[in-house]
Parts: sequence; C-alpha cells; structure tokens
Amino acid sequence: MTYDEGQVIPMPVAHGEGRFVTADQDVLHDIKKNGQIIFQYCTPEGEATSEFPWNPNGSTDAIAAICNREGNVMAIMPHPERASFVANLPYCPEKIDASGDIAMMRAPSAANNVFTSMKRFIGERQ
Repeated sequence: MTYDEGQVIPMPVAHGEGRFVTADQDVLHDIKKNGQIIFQYCTPEGEATSEFPWNPNGSTDAIAAICNREGNVMAIMPHPERASFVANLPYCPEKIDASGDIAMMRAPSAANNVFTSMKRFIGERQ
C-alpha cells in the first residue's frame, strides 16, 4: 500500500508542547522545495490548515512530519503507532464502516502504512 497525494490518514495526536516552527523562511522554503514535508495536519476534506482543532498545536504550515534530505529519517508529531489497526482509530469513517465486523476491526489501518512504507523504502535503498 502506498499513500496518494492528499490522502487523509486518521491518526491520534497526543502532545501538548511539540510542534514544527522556524523563524528562518529559507528553511521552510528548502524543505518544501526538497519534498521533505511528509504529513500535514488537515481538515476531514484533506485541506491543510493552521486552524484548531485540525492543527492542534499551531505548527507552521500545518507540518505534522518532515524528513531529512535523504528521506531515511523522519520526525513526526502524530502517533501512527496508536492507530495501527482499525480498532485503534479515532472516530472516523473507516472505523464506522468496520463496526460490528471483528475481522475489519483487526485489519491494519491506513496509519499502519507509515511503518510498512518506511520499511519498504529503507529496504529498497540497501
């Protein structure tokens, strides 16, 4: 499974102080130009936003995860490990659709793909 550009991935946010900020606009320009923004906080419709509650911490440009230039190190604020299976998801359409179906509730969620895609990416680089 791979992510599509603009795909909304429900995952828990559980932090009170961490967020991406920079006073240096050149840094922001460079990470955008280099494709280093991995995830952004967004509305349920997939629009990146700085508005609470969708961007819970005021992160610059709604940035939720970035990577280094090589793409093998990621810094991420949301917690995909807390939503690896449908049963662990916050209230969202994917969980509602699985309601009452134990096999669907035990299935990997879209957040689980954070880990499988990292493993695949690193494996392809070796």
